[in-house]
Order: sequence, then structure tokens, then C-alpha cells
Amino acid sequence: MPRGTEGNPLIVLALAFALLLTLVMLPPILGLESPVGSAAAVETQRNPTSCVAVGNNWTYCDRASSSDDAYAEANEGYGGEGNITPITAFQDTEQSTTLTLLQDANAETTALPAGSDYLVIYSGNHGAGDTSTLSELVLEFGSTVIARGIGEGLGSGAHWASGQTSGFHVVTGDGTSTLRFRFRCVSGLLATCYAGAMAIVAIPLDLLTEGKDYWQVVRNGDGFNVTDADVASWTVLLTTTFNLPEAGNYITLMSAEGRTDGGNSDDAATVRFLANGTVLGSDYHQEWEDDADSMSFMKAQVAKLDAGDRPFTIEVRSRSDPTADFRRGRIVVLRASVFDQVVQSTDTSGASTTNTGFVDFSGLDTTYTPNLQEYVVVLANAVMGSSSEVAVAELRDDTAGVSYRIDSGEAENNNGFSPDRDQQPTLVVHAEQISSSTTWKLRFREALSGTAVIGRNPDNTTGIRSDLIVWGLSLPGPGKNDTAWSNFGYGLDPTDIVNRVEAGVEWFRTSQRPILNLSVSWDGGSTWAPNLTATNKSSDDDSVEWLDFSAATAWDASKLSDANFMVRVATNFSGARLDHVAVRINWVGSPNLDFLVTASTSTIQPGQTSVLRVEFTNSGQGPAEDIWVNVSFPAELSYVGDDAESIGGVLTGAYSYEFSSVTPGDYSFNITASAMGGTPNGTLVVTNFTFEATDHRGVPFIQTGQDVTITIVSGVIDLSLVSSMDDVDPGDTLTHNLMVRNVGSGIVQRLLIETFIDPNVTYISSSPMGNYSPVQRALNWTVAALDAGDTTSFEWSMVVNVGTPDLTVLVSPARVHYEDSNGTRLEAGPVAVPSTVRVASFSPQLDSDASTAERGDEVD
Repeated sequence: MPRGTEGNPLIVLALAFALLLTLVMLPPILGLESPVGSAAAVETQRNPTSCVAVGNNWTYCDRASSSDDAYAEANEGYGGEGNITPITAFQDTEQSTTLTLLQDANAETTALPAGSDYLVIYSGNHGAGDTSTLSELVLEFGSTVIARGIGEGLGSGAHWASGQTSGFHVVTGDGTSTLRFRFRCVSGLLATCYAGAMAIVAIPLDLLTEGKDYWQVVRNGDGFNVTDADVASWTVLLTTTFNLPEAGNYITLMSAEGRTDGGNSDDAATVRFLANGTVLGSDYHQEWEDDADSMSFMKAQVAKLDAGDRPFTIEVRSRSDPTADFRRGRIVVLRASVFDQVVQSTDTSGASTTNTGFVDFSGLDTTYTPNLQEYVVVLANAVMGSSSEVAVAELRDDTAGVSYRIDSGEAENNNGFSPDRDQQPTLVVHAEQISSSTTWKLRFREALSGTAVIGRNPDNTTGIRSDLIVWGLSLPGPGKNDTAWSNFGYGLDPTDIVNRVEAGVEWFRTSQRPILNLSVSWDGGSTWAPNLTATNKSSDDDSVEWLDFSAATAWDASKLSDANFMVRVATNFSGARLDHVAVRINWVGSPNLDFLVTASTSTIQPGQTSVLRVEFTNSGQGPAEDIWVNVSFPAELSYVGDDAESIGGVLTGAYSYEFSSVTPGDYSFNITASAMGGTPNGTLVVTNFTFEATDHRGVPFIQTGQDVTITIVSGVIDLSLVSSMDDVDPGDTLTHNLMVRNVGSGIVQRLLIETFIDPNVTYISSSPMGNYSPVQRALNWTVAALDAGDTTSFEWSMVVNVGTPDLTVLVSPARVHYEDSNGTRLEAGPVAVPSTVRVASFSPQLDSDASTAERGDEVD
């Protein structure tokens, strides 16, 4: 029976906490799912007035794995949203082909996972080894071309000798499609064509909200949206209005493709990009000598804009006669404050060189210092030109001494500078993960023997804006003094026991940022626990420093509800980088028990056994302190044994089993019972099971029962005796026939069939031959066994003794002794059929037909 309640002690294993702490160090982008008993969604505040729901990627939950651990370790709801991981493909090795069919350029991403939009930033160079050959470089998403560039070769034979295929786009991942560059030779002498300096950066946007964090309008397709644009006026290729939620910096990305419609040496297509009516950078011109598409125009710039409806426009025209055509206008704007840091360097002076080795364009040197390890996107955007037709550039991580996108750039298809055209725009992009301060440079060189110019107007006299943007892909965590985070979504049951509450931070300290204080509230912010200080993190190692608030109050489920539980940074720590705030609780949930008993067989014979299988399942979130299984056997069944000990069961009293600290899971044990001998055939016997349990608090919470019915079957002998004559004369032969039948449902065994010969008859013979004892006048047979339904018979003959008196009743009774399957001795009979002796007897008597007669009369 249930004992008294003594509370519910919980062993909190350090191993479980160590395991959880290790898992927390994994990048949150893994998107671990929540098990039963832990929260699946978190809300966090970025500022005191804006509460943002964070998806599954930013909730970490783990369940203790130790077998004797009776609690869930759960609910790490991140206050900061962590790092975004881009999907990238880079190819700095020059590729070549002479084929006119598109060939892989060996720059391809993995498939973009389904369900998310991706900002795609792409840049690649192409060229041909002969002036009469056109080279083409396309970017495909799946089987769809989303960017195309075609250029005429200079005959110098390199990937930078014709042009770029560069720009911006937004695509939706489908789980199978990749982004890839492909290239070919288009026409002409089909000299060797080249591709190189290729980069694809796909940034998932699933953690951002369109219309709040980013905006986009993109056009696709090879059809030209604006045709025959002339030199007289600007024509709108694409315009849109975005409603910006706040004044501040916005990452503004615009691109387009264009071509000229003539073959003059001074032909040029011209594009300008406007944000809120202001031209970003400058007008961009592309010269062309052939009627072929297509040239890339692009601008990446961090623009400071006011809140409200703001127009963004791409305008186009021809630089000179003839006309020009344009397509694939694309505008993508991102709110810079969404991200941890966006750093931009701008140059409006430009530079030039005659060196054929790379020199620094020092005006764009940019240093980025991450607060934690994070991915960054680096965008260098400038105009370039050369008096010898070709200027090239490279992006360099100067801290690591590594260059990327070597020989990016644009070729002019006419020698020298001209006041009728500007240099052509170039875009260099890279992305990588960094954990320390890194300086980025854009370097350039002269490709042939002229003067290379970067960031200058056509006459190489006045600077044109150039930009280098380093853009951190981590979303900002909390950091404002007294900013509270709530709605962690634990959803505990009122009966759940809370043993431990910890708040954790991923941060690191420096001499300028030595401490960080956290505080928690359990009553909606009315009361705050004393501040706890995090001081141990001296470097950025992606780990979480946990502060134990278990002693702050007597925690229960209500205090951890969304309405009551809050966490805040209680001390302003001078801008220390805080990647996220996490909370974890150690708790014991309620058990949920189900019981079932089954018998291995529903029918047994005496002496046979049935295994009664007891199964119980705890499908709840915590342990049952005790479970009792009480068994009541009927008289017809006897206990043989059990294996309850194998699952921790203890047999006490008259078949009562106790189990302690039953954690969630499935359990079973077996009880073996045997049918008693001599039980009548067809007897139904019922074994009663009662189940009692106390919950995780030691409180009785369940009492139920189940009956298991078993039918006991046994053999039953039925006798039938038949005599050959009912009436006999002395000297007659009398034959008896005995039929023995098993009319039960079980076997009978060791049968002894016997009959006793009447003293007035003499035994002659039997079939089958039996054993006859003249002294005892007993005749018997033995049979080993009879199965249910089997029949056997016995016959014996006797002679009625002469002199047996008339009307003597002759009786030779028969009976059977046998055993059931358990060896219990049973008897059938006796049965007897009487025969009567009939003997003839004489009494002489003289009758006369006359009472008187005279002499001579005849008397009859």
C-alpha cells in the first residue's frame, strides 16, 4: 500500500549541465528542436518598446540523457538572434573553354534550403582571347538564368579582358536548386574564352521580416524592360517606394543590365541609382563596340535615410547615339540597425597607377572588429578604367595577408580616356567568418602598359564616390540598461517542481567592459532578484556563462509564466557585446501512467502455467515516486515465480510489488502462475490486479484495477457399459462391452479400467486381453493417455454357472481410475448393467372333466 509522502528528492547531475553547456556552444544556426517538456518559442526585446518573436533556430532545448536523471534540462531562449551563416561559392582560379555551349565555371553553391528567401550578391569576370570573339558568363538558379554578361575580347587572353556579370537578386530556396556560374564562347573566331574572380554569396533572410527589416523589388528574364533609351532624357527602369520604420542607415543594393544598339567606338549605356531622390555615387557608363548584350551596372552603398515612405529608382539612358536597352532592374534595401555592425569606408578622391603589380587604393581601407565570432560580407564598389583599356582589382584581407577575387575589374573596349564616357563600375564581394579585428583593402593595377584609374571621372581629374562595406551577419543581442526580456514560453504544469533557474550570457569582457550584471523577476517586474555578475569571460569562445538564480525565490510554475518571468541586463556595461541572453531551468514534471496486464495463454490445463505480463508506461514529464502492483490469485491458480526484480521491483507481502522513482519510459515484468490439479473442466478463474501510485511530489494520484480471466480445461472420462443379454439361462455366454470416452477439453493419463466378475459367472476371455485375477475375480486394463475427444472400448465374455438359481441378478460393475494433466487422481464409475437368470421349473397336476363317474365311463 502507498506509504506516507516524504517529498521528492532530485539528483541534479553535474554531467547533465556539462552536456547542456557544451551543446549551447554550438552555433545557434543549427536550429535544434524542442523535446517534450520544454519550450519551443521565445520572444526577446531589442529595445524597451519592440518585442520580436524569435523562431525555432533561436531556442535551444536539451533533455538530460543520464538513465537515473529524473528531470528535463530545458529552455535556452536566446535574447540575441546570433549569427547568420551565408551559403557561398568562390572561384579564384581562371577557367577556360573554346566551346559555344555553356560550361560549368566551377563556382556553385550547395542547394538553398526550402522555405527561406536569400539575398544573392554575385560577381564574376569573363573575357576572350580574340577581339572578334564574344565571351558570356551567366549566373543560374536551378535551370533559370538570373544574370547574364556578354563582352567582346581584347585579345589579351584573360578573364578580366571583357567585363563583369555582377549584381544583386533575391531568390526563394526550394531545397534542390543551386546557384552557379557558367560560361562559353558566343561567336567570332571562337578563340579561348575565360571566366574567373567569381563569387556567390547567398544570405538567408528567414530571421528578418520583409517590410520591417528588408525590402526588395527584383526583375528577372532576358527580355529588355526598357528599349531604345536615347541620350535626350532619363527613362525609369525600375522604381518603388519602401516605408522605412526608422531614421538611420540602410544598406542599399541596386543593379541592372544594359546594352547599346550600335557599333560605334564611343557608344555607352548609362545608369544611375537614386535613393530618396539622391544619386548614389555617380552616373555609371558602359561603352560597347558591338550590338551584343549584356553589361552589368551596380551600386552598393550605406545611405542615411529618414523614416517614412522613401522612393528608390533606377534610371537609364544612352550616353550618346545610338540608343540603349536595359533589363533586370533590382533594388534591395536592408535596415542596418538589424545587424550588429555595418562599417563603410568611402573615397571621393580616387587614385591612379602605371604599375602592373597591385597597389593599395588606401582611401577604402576598412577595419572591422567583431564583438563575437561572426560571418561578415565584404563589398567593394568602384569605377575603374585604363588608358590601355584594362584596369583590374583585388580584395585583400590585409590582416591575414590573403587576397580574394584576384583580377576583378572591367575592360574598356576603346583605348584611352574620353570626356564622353566614365570608367566602368566594378563589384568585388567576399564572405567569411572572423573572430578578431580585420582590415580589408581594395587594391588595383594596370593590366597592360597604360595608366589604371580607380574612383575617378573620365578625364582622370575629379573623384567619384567609391565604397567598401563590411557588414556583420550577426543580429544584435540585448545590451541596454534595464531592458527586460520576457515571454520565454515555458508553459509548465502547476504541479511541476522547479529545482533550478539559471540565466546565461554569451559575451566577453575587455578592460573597457569588465563586468556584466543580470537580474530576474518572477512577478512581472515588480520585484527583481539581486544582481548577479558575470566576470569570467576573457575571450570570445562562444560559450555561455551561467548565473544561478535558484535561491532568489521559491520557484514554481507560476513564477516562470510568461506574465511573471523576466530577465534584464541590470548594469550598463558600456556597450559590451552580448550575443544572447539564455535561461535554463531544472524541473520535474508530472508522471502520466498507463497499465496493462495480459496472459500468455487464455486456456491452460491443470499443472500448466500461464505468464501474466504486467506493463506500465510513464509517458509524463517526470517520475512517479512509487508504484504498487497488487495481485490477488484465485484458489485454482498457484504462484510460481516472477522477474519483477529485473526492473527494480520488490515483492512484499502477499504478492504486492513496489517500484520506486519510476522515470518516464516503458516497463514490464512477468508473473508465472500454475493451474491447480483437480479443477473441473471449463472453470473460469479471475486474477485481480490493482495499481496504485504516488506522483513526483509523493501525492497519491492513481488507483485502478484490471482483471485477467483464464479458463482451466481438463479431461473428463465418460463410461458406457452394454450387455449382450438382459435375460440368461445357466450355461449361456454373456458378453459385456465398456466404452471409455474423454469428453473433457484436456488430456487424461494413466488410466486403470477394471471390472469385477459376478460370482455366478465364469470369466472366459476379454478383448483386448486384460489381466484377470481369479482370486479377486477382477479383470483390468491400462491405457497410457486419452486426448480430448478420444474413445477406447473393452469387451469380456462370461458363462452363467449351471445351478444358478432362477431370477438371480448378475452384475459385473466397471470403473476407471485416471489422472489429470497435473497428476491428480480421479475416478469415473462404477457403471453396471444387470442380467437376470431364468431357470425352468415343473409341478405335475391331474385334472378330470367330471366330478363323478360310473364303471365303464371314460373320464378325461
